[in-house]
Amino acid sequence: MHRAPAVSFSVARSSGYALALACVWCAGAVAVLMFLLTEAVSIDQSLLCIAVALACAGIGWVGWLHSATGRLQWDGQRWAWSGFAEGVQCKIQVHLDFQRLVLILVREAAGTSRQWLWLQSMDQPAQWTALRRALVAPDTPEHPVDDGGQRRAGLADL
Repeated sequence: MHRAPAVSFSVARSSGYALALACVWCAGAVAVLMFLLTEAVSIDQSLLCIAVALACAGIGWVGWLHSATGRLQWDGQRWAWSGFAEGVQCKIQVHLDFQRLVLILVREAAGTSRQWLWLQSMDQPAQWTALRRALVAPDTPEHPVDDGGQRRAGLADL
């Protein structure tokens, strides 16, 4: 079995992550609005509902602004993330894979630090295929494979 080629990928704030946050917030805002329009609630309760909805929007916005940026590298043998100390080995777990948007968890090999990263193809289209190959490639030769000889990767394997 061939190993995935080396790749270096710049991670920026994800517009896909921002869109997901916006969709969740809009669904919550619509639910609050429907509640306020269909139920007899006092002004105080209405203001509280609106304040909570706005606070949730603010928390999501701040979370997106503080989302990690940096460089994710695969050298053909191990992963490295620029957010950790230089030379620290990392382990990668793919949690959501939407082909052009991927949510991964990067952990130091020692397990002391971790970072969630939203990767998207539009950040570096030329490197995207190589990055996806490296994400789903086995880390070690003894990695379990299915009956067809391919490493299983996808939502069904979580």
